[in-house]
Amino acid sequence: MAFGLKGGVTLFTADLTSLTGTVEGDPSFSQNLQNAPMPNVGAGICWWSDNHFVGISAPKLLENDLNPGDALEQGSEKRHFFATTGIVVPINSTLKLKPTALVKYVPGAPVSAEIKANLLISEKLWLGGMYRCKTAAGVLMS
Repeated sequence: MAFGLKGGVTLFTADLTSLTGTVEGDPSFSQNLQNAPMPNVGAGICWWSDNHFVGISAPKLLENDLNPGDALEQGSEKRHFFATTGIVVPINSTLKLKPTALVKYVPGAPVSAEIKANLLISEKLWLGGMYRCKTAAGVLMS
């Protein structure tokens, strides 16, 4: 089992006055956002054995306003929560299958789920594919 903690600060800048909005005089683009320091912390835990794992994490626990002290609603960082699991299935002496799943939850956004299947060949080459519900698909080789 492993447990992790993280901490950091993001300096956020947005050059909003250089953008052209669709509405003349839109107050959302009337001023730039300059180096607003946004601290954040996160944590996670993972349990594994020789052939499977389960983990949960929350890499962004603080919800920072992107433009603190301003009357305009510019947005904010949201909490992110992840859960993952996977297993390694030996097929024969040279092939192992590793299917995994990941679920991401951010309050106010749709839940995102991703599945992957990787094939390990002779403990040297990974081949696989992934699918993220309704948004992405891909292949990998490593």
